[in-house]
Amino acid sequence: MRPPLQVTGVRGRQLARLQEMYRTTRCPRMQVRVQMVLLSRQGYSVAEIARITGQSDDTVRHWLQRFMREGCAGLWEAPRSGRPPEITPAVEQFLRECLRQTPRELGIRRPSWTTALLATVVRRRFKIKVTDECIRQHLRRIDAVCRRPTWTVKHLAVQRPGYAQKKGAITRLLNHPPRGADVYVQDEAELSLFPTLTRMWMFRGQQRRIRAPGVRPPKRNECAATDWRTGHIVRIRTEKRDADAFCRLVEKCLARSARRNRRVIVVTDGARIHTIKGSRKVAELCTRHGHRLTLRYIPAYMPEGMPMELLWNDWRDQVTHNHDRLTIAELEGDSDHYFTRRKRSPQTVLRTIGSPFAKRQNRRN
Repeated sequence: MRPPLQVTGVRGRQLARLQEMYRTTRCPRMQVRVQMVLLSRQGYSVAEIARITGQSDDTVRHWLQRFMREGCAGLWEAPRSGRPPEITPAVEQFLRECLRQTPRELGIRRPSWTTALLATVVRRRFKIKVTDECIRQHLRRIDAVCRRPTWTVKHLAVQRPGYAQKKGAITRLLNHPPRGADVYVQDEAELSLFPTLTRMWMFRGQQRRIRAPGVRPPKRNECAATDWRTGHIVRIRTEKRDADAFCRLVEKCLARSARRNRRVIVVTDGARIHTIKGSRKVAELCTRHGHRLTLRYIPAYMPEGMPMELLWNDWRDQVTHNHDRLTIAELEGDSDHYFTRRKRSPQTVLRTIGSPFAKRQNRRN
């Protein structure tokens, strides 16, 4: 009878390395080997590990002994004999360089990379025979993904005079709010009965159908401002987005801060309905409240200066994206439910909008 075999003394960095290998490896065989070591560390016998992993006792003993001799490095597979791969490290490096550029930068009159285009370029450059699927597999190996790009307007922002100074002023205000003032970040979002369609899980060949409300679906305007220090959300809902809605929201912020004996600073975008020059109502509001109210405008083309957009993105994920409501009242109820839950957890709101005043979560391993 063979003597029992147990892995001991695995702790600290070595344990963390094993757990990372188990989570991130894309090789099923490697994952099974790491699982064997972790189970042995927890006190499972060789027979029990063999039953859990579906391997033989000899295989379990082989990999446990190899780990005890060589550590984590011993779990990696040795090079296998056979036909050398067509995709060499040089080809993989070329694929990385391609993904860092557009096809036009390499002299190809195409706006974006596709698997077929990359395969064609590799075949012509390296004179090898590769299929589209081969390129797709190696793109996954170099941690590349196929997804939709996003917009950027930073190239327009840097061209505007005074952009750096305005951006620095907003950044300093958010990082170091003045004493005796409540800083609110403000923005609006549209609540429409016509849903926005985004990616979701469904069975292949059974595309999910979202019920559409028809032509001219009703809409509502959600206007909200968040206290940058506390995470408290001040919100109103109106029929349309205009200066009157903005002034009503600011009045609500002023009433809240007056009870706290504090003045109000509202950080918002430069839309006409928010400015003194663009709206008579806003000008009258600022004149009426004087030093108690200050409006600060983020420079154009500075999306990172509007933290409320991060909250609206979370709101859209949970309320408007792919919704199947047929009445605006039901959709308003979903929005109210979202803000009710956010009201119970202001720290979650602060973390969502990226406030430096959010308390760090204590994560236990």
